[in-house]
Amino acid sequence: MPPDPVDFYEVLGVPRSATAEALRQAYKDQALRHHPDKNPEKVEAATEQFKLVAQAFSVLKDPRQRRAYDRKRGPDAGNVGPSSRKSSSSPDPEFSFETAKELFRDVFGDEFADVISRMAGGAVDKTRKIIARAKSSVTENSLVRSVAAAGYGAVVADAESQIEGLAERGNSLRVNAVESQGRLKMHVDDCREAEKRRKDREDHARCSSASSALRSGGAFVVAGAVWWSAWSLVFTTSAALAVAALLFRFGFQLRWVIRLLSQHERDRAEEDARRVVLQRDACQARHTLEKWRRESSEARARLAHAKRDAAEVHESGPSLGSVVQLGSHFAGKLVRRIASSGDSELMPKV
Repeated sequence: MPPDPVDFYEVLGVPRSATAEALRQAYKDQALRHHPDKNPEKVEAATEQFKLVAQAFSVLKDPRQRRAYDRKRGPDAGNVGPSSRKSSSSPDPEFSFETAKELFRDVFGDEFADVISRMAGGAVDKTRKIIARAKSSVTENSLVRSVAAAGYGAVVADAESQIEGLAERGNSLRVNAVESQGRLKMHVDDCREAEKRRKDREDHARCSSASSALRSGGAFVVAGAVWWSAWSLVFTTSAALAVAALLFRFGFQLRWVIRLLSQHERDRAEEDARRVVLQRDACQARHTLEKWRRESSEARARLAHAKRDAAEVHESGPSLGSVVQLGSHFAGKLVRRIASSGDSELMPKV
């Protein structure tokens, strides 16, 4: 992927009409600002910008290269700004940091460049001496040794207390997970039995309805035959009454079947909703138990680490890192205690 285009005039912060002296002064300002020795906290970014500033000045300070660069950018790039990026050149990956340093020496002189390097090196050496002195005072001071040993003893005690609390909590979590799974399984078994009973009732209702329909149809056929073969008021009236009674019974039974099927559908919907709730409870119980297991594993690891650190402090004395670690542990504990006491004070009093 090609590098993003840059505008050398914008890198130096000058317009396209800048004179050679203005370019030189702009380079000095930007080079000092982005020199890696003056930016120890962001050396990598400063180095890249330092190289880019040097590349921009190396191109624009030479009249021939500057004319070629301006022709490449085009006539519509007269001002510094985002619009000039459309036809700008790309940074040269071959332009090394050593080349940038040589250009810096050419502009500022060897003596000034050496002063910059010595100042950065002196600051680093001073920091190292301060750290070494702090390490020596920590390891050789008997009071610090005893305080560190007592502090690690407290850390070990805190870790053991946390493990005990997690163990007590784990028993209730295991019981809750087993009970949640048991409730779900019992509900599933009950639903299976209820569904079997519903199927039997529905089959019986369908058979009864079919039988009633057949009887009604047979009575209607017989009544029609009697009426057709021998016209008689008595026979016709009797057949009509029989057919009406059978049809009424069939309609009543059909209505009962429809109501039965509707009730069964409502029962299934309620059972499904209950099963969803129980599945959610069981899943939540499993996740809580898994979380407890991870917390227990981390607590055991912290306890082992604290015991190892306590043994090292007891044998060879505390290090600067161990003292800092102790301070951070007790500071965090104090913050948590203050936060918990603040929460209790905010709670309404009953």
